[in-house]
Amino acid sequence: MRRLLSAVLLLLLAVAAICALTPTPVLASSEVAQTADATGSKARFAYVMMHYEGTPKDDEYVLGLRVLIRSIQNTGTPHDILVIISKNVRESTRQLLTADGAMLREVENIENPFEKKVAGRNSYKARFVYSFNKLYLWDLTEYQRVIFLDSDNIFIDNIDSLFHCGHFCVVFMNPLIFHTGLIVVKPDHDMFTKLVDTLYSDASFSHDGADQGFLVAQFDIEHSPVYLPSEFPTAPSEAPAMRLNMGWNNNHFFYYIHFTWEWFFSAPGVTQEYPWMRSYHAKGEPSDAVAAGTLAYPSGMMLKPWYWFPTMYFIHHYKWHAIRAQLGINYWPTLLSRFALLAALYPLFRLLNSRAAIDRLTALEPVRDLCARIFSIAPVFLGYLYGVFAFVLSGFVAFQLVPYTTAPAVAWAIFCGAHMALTWAHLCLLVNFALRPTTTSIKKHAALEEARGNKPVHSTADDIDAAAAAVTGWKALLLLVVGQAVFFAAWLDIYPHFIVKIAALEYLLMFWIGMQAHAFKRAAKRMTDLLVVTKQ
Repeated sequence: MRRLLSAVLLLLLAVAAICALTPTPVLASSEVAQTADATGSKARFAYVMMHYEGTPKDDEYVLGLRVLIRSIQNTGTPHDILVIISKNVRESTRQLLTADGAMLREVENIENPFEKKVAGRNSYKARFVYSFNKLYLWDLTEYQRVIFLDSDNIFIDNIDSLFHCGHFCVVFMNPLIFHTGLIVVKPDHDMFTKLVDTLYSDASFSHDGADQGFLVAQFDIEHSPVYLPSEFPTAPSEAPAMRLNMGWNNNHFFYYIHFTWEWFFSAPGVTQEYPWMRSYHAKGEPSDAVAAGTLAYPSGMMLKPWYWFPTMYFIHHYKWHAIRAQLGINYWPTLLSRFALLAALYPLFRLLNSRAAIDRLTALEPVRDLCARIFSIAPVFLGYLYGVFAFVLSGFVAFQLVPYTTAPAVAWAIFCGAHMALTWAHLCLLVNFALRPTTTSIKKHAALEEARGNKPVHSTADDIDAAAAAVTGWKALLLLVVGQAVFFAAWLDIYPHFIVKIAALEYLLMFWIGMQAHAFKRAAKRMTDLLVVTKQ
């Protein structure tokens, strides 16, 4: 059996190594970006993104950028896709973006003055260190208009008509402050120079220590006209600034206010003016219809769509992951390497279930005797308590085993497998190390009871082995499996309302913990009963 397990482990490691060395397939996606070059004509419009490195979140934002690029290409736009990159961007990142069909423009970083300014110190965040590279939008003078998008966006539909907007166009996600996750800009070198000079002046201000707060202070567009595509069908507007309907760049959180987009669709004239804002989808699935040309995920960092764990709550994260799947990223090395690590724990399981091996650990005899005495005081309560502790600790370790940007299906497979294995290891540790009576402890117990005038009837070695095998065997494993299976099955079947899931989480989690704690309570009670004294 040991040779067979060793062979399986070596096979898993070999497959993981082969998968890691296999080039990740990249779908042909550069045809759209090459349209302008093939005709030899000067491109008039471009979708622009920005990427700089030197922060702890570099890889996450590269993934977000790649998904955004693919979503733009899916709309069939003929316009350029350009990424403004800083000089310190890694060569591997450049190759990925180029292979995905994006054009690159290297620039010098514009330092963030609010890192040191007293006025911006409280709101400054490290990931905004070079966010003012966004000002280079105004220096892309080879284009008539550019549409900038942050990396945490995806395209739902084609928005090429937005290139006919004015000189500066934004969406008000907040009624008082516009959002810079999507900006339409008419490039102008003089404006670029003016903005940079203002940024480094004593009068510069930013409420968030980043580009959005600075641009809000520079542009007063509260009373600017709303851009309507029907009014500019052939040429861009020359209005200095324009406001945009929220549907051009809708926040996915707004879906969860009423758990539907119908309140957007029902606005008078909206569907006629914005044809991409429709309450149906080609698949006929209402949840796939989004009242937006682009969907934004401007949430806290841990709720960004590229992380696997928020998908439990937010249904529109799956739209992001559906586009991510088109990139052809190979997750087999991650999956196999984690399960190979779990397979390597099998010798530990054997050790924890080996009476002979544990009995040889005589140096730990006082610790084991103390554990047995403590649990014998209240085996049911302490068994439950240790079961909850094992649940939390196993969950924490299992969570750390999963790379944060792993695809959700792969991530949950790793998490569930690791949580199950580690919880079972905790159960074996409790039974065979802390509570399993050894020959020495039985003799001590017998001598103590005889000194008290009692005639103890203690268990035989066979009785102890049978009890230990029973409480760590298939019945215990079944309790662990049922608790985990019911939690995830019920969670997936719950109507995809964020609030409903939050309300149900408490009860489902209590059931999951309760099932696992019951296995530990059952084990503690059974093992402590082996030392019960019978007076005769």
